Amino acid sequence: MAKIGWENHVESELPVSGLRQFGYIAGYKDAADELVEQYEYNETFVYPIVFMYRHYLELLLKNLNAQLNNPVDFSGHLHDIKFIWDKMYPQVKEQLDLKTSHLNHIRNIVYAFAGIDPKSSNFRYFWGYGNKQTLKGEISIDLQKLKKDIDKVDFYFYNTYAM
Repeated sequence: MAKIGWENHVESELPVSGLRQFGYIAGYKDAADELVEQYEYNETFVYPIVFMYRHYLELLLKNLNAQLNNPVDFSGHLHDIKFIWDKMYPQVKEQLDLKTSHLNHIRNIVYAFAGIDPKSSNFRYFWGYGNKQTLKGEISIDLQKLKKDIDKVDFYFYNTYAM
């Protein structure tokens, strides 16, 4: 049986905090990772895999934003990860010790997701606003490469949510 709120018990007994954020962020990534490993057996896994990796990124960025000296107001752009990243970028560059190449990798991943799923709905719903199909035509996604790209992002930002 799964228990929501498990982190409250751990935090009360150990000198740690932020486990709720960790549970959300790591949970979406870890679940997507598990599905990637089982993908060859079920083509339908592509939708939840891509959704979970995108949601992981969104949660990661929003959690990081809360830690910035001047958190960005992204009202009206709640699921727009490109907007969020672009607004956060100057502070992230200034406050985190990351190479420009690492920041460029993160930006490229964010932009790729934003290009195919700008409002975080295309891999959750097959019909969008106005009863229009969300994903048209065929799209090829190398899920193993996607996992490796997400793993790199997680390597750079893991310490922002797993403290």
